[in-house]
Amino acid sequence: MRSIACITLVFALVMMTTACRTAETVPDAPPATFATPADATNAFGLDLFGQLSDLDENIVYSPLSISTALAMTSAGARGETAREILDALRVDDEAGPIHHKFGQLIADLQQEDQQTLLVLANSLWVQRDRAYGIDFLEILEEDYRSEMRQVDFEQNPEEAREVINQWVEERTRELIPEILPRGSVGSLTRLVLVNALYLKAGWQSPFSKESTSEEDFTLPGGTTVQVPMMRQQSELRYLRTDDVKAVELPFDDSSLSMVAVSPEEISPAEFLGQLTPTRLNELFEEMEIGEVRLGLPRFEMNYPIQLRDMLQEMGILLAFDAEVADFAPITRDEPLEIADVYHDSTISVDESGVEASAATAVVMRTISAPAQPPEIVPITFDEPFAFFIRDRDSGAILFIGQVVDPR
Repeated sequence: MRSIACITLVFALVMMTTACRTAETVPDAPPATFATPADATNAFGLDLFGQLSDLDENIVYSPLSISTALAMTSAGARGETAREILDALRVDDEAGPIHHKFGQLIADLQQEDQQTLLVLANSLWVQRDRAYGIDFLEILEEDYRSEMRQVDFEQNPEEAREVINQWVEERTRELIPEILPRGSVGSLTRLVLVNALYLKAGWQSPFSKESTSEEDFTLPGGTTVQVPMMRQQSELRYLRTDDVKAVELPFDDSSLSMVAVSPEEISPAEFLGQLTPTRLNELFEEMEIGEVRLGLPRFEMNYPIQLRDMLQEMGILLAFDAEVADFAPITRDEPLEIADVYHDSTISVDESGVEASAATAVVMRTISAPAQPPEIVPITFDEPFAFFIRDRDSGAILFIGQVVDPR
């Protein structure tokens, strides 16, 4: 089973434009915000799916990883710059200390035993010989348990990039060897925030390899292909209606689970695009326990994306413009802006369980840097389907994805 690693480097800001009030026009209501990081992360993750363009492909990304990096970023912002980030994250910062809450969620999710390994790690990479805000550094260290490393972006940007990539590779069990592509770091880079997430978990009820066989899977458009279909019959939580079929597969000795969802009349992309946090919670709550004869294809995927344009479409504008961005809590030595945001996520699902991880990278630079790029219920997922990996205790969604072609 292929491992999967997840790393997040994110420095972002979100600009919420204000509609003009006239007698003829009524401004849209602002998106709802949430008091808990888990609920806010789920809402942000669904918002982000709406910005993806390659909806006819396999997709996987980690809302938790990206949100954590953005929350770390907000610790170094103030004024409207900080307001935009928190609004984009769907965080209600008036409901309590947000950084402490994010840090507590990360601490609660950590798990390491014989059956389940879930590790989240944060790091901050800064230009040596620069002064950085004490409050900013304390929040990252105390709440996010972030390491701080000094590198020389000015004189040796390529060496700095390689060191950061090596840190990510180690934290992701060699599954994400290059979160920062060549050219993403330059002499004007000043700091990079990284969040790494790695998950390896075995099923509470494993599939028997002897029961796996080549079966039909229908692609979009109606073409049928042969895929390795895993089979088992066991007591599981499921939902089967005229609109959707879903099954929850718990991991052993863990509050984590994977939920596979197949819409009956629309594509997984349309389903995820229409999904709201409320409806998602309702779907999980509507599931009941029953004896399920399950068919699930074995699959693995890797999905690297650049988030700059998507985050700007979601309202993150000030953070990408050093002339207006306010990152004074990080440093007053020189103006900063986000150069780009990188995310990579992979997942592998087989008879024994899941390995998954995600990575998000936000690279910050000075203003003059150039832009960078009982009844037995038969349920078989034999056509494109969506999936979530979630923590049932907190409700946090670790991964969102869709399987269009499991080959």
